[in-house]
Amino acid sequence: MKRLATLQLLSLAVFFASGCVAMLPSNGGGKTSFQPPRQIHASDIAVPAGYRIEAVAVGLTFPSGITFDDQGRVYVVETGYSYGEVWAVPRLLRLESDGRITEIATGEKNGPWTGVMFFKGFFYVAEGGELQGGRILRIAHDGTKTALVDNLPTR
Repeated sequence: MKRLATLQLLSLAVFFASGCVAMLPSNGGGKTSFQPPRQIHASDIAVPAGYRIEAVAVGLTFPSGITFDDQGRVYVVETGYSYGEVWAVPRLLRLESDGRITEIATGEKNGPWTGVMFFKGFFYVAEGGELQGGRILRIAHDGTKTALVDNLPTR
């Protein structure tokens, strides 16, 4: 009987202690370390027979989406946020054919920007709204932003 009571007490202690793990801060990205700059080698990535892979952009910070405009140019969205509470500026970037990166638009501290699409002359970006609620942004080629929908629930 005493052994059963001890096991029950131990089980309760483990149960309640496991909840404390959620209170520990996250370092984001697991428990790995990284020494920049990252070396890019296409041969490190396995692809099916008949396919090849190449780096078209390096040095991005938290890229989360890609789209193409009506001229076939490539655009990337950087979120501006990573788990572990790492904040940066969300950005819409154009990848130029010569490898340069052109900044089209930037966000405020209401990221992350989690998705992008291009339709009829405008970019549409989903903004996660960590601080002020989610929004759907319409962004023109000149970087002008308009919130089409705001105060969307987040989390």
